[in-house]
Amino acid sequence: MDEDVDSEDPTSSGIVEDLIGKLEQQAWFLSAEVRKPVR
Repeated sequence: MDEDVDSEDPTSSGIVEDLIGKLEQQAWFLSAEVRKPVR
């Protein structure tokens, strides 16, 4: 997160960082489900 945003509003910055982390995790889960085994 940008340091300016973090210094102005650390609570919102933390919420956004948590949300981004959860979205990245869900994207990883979805990509793992969509993959097909290579034969």
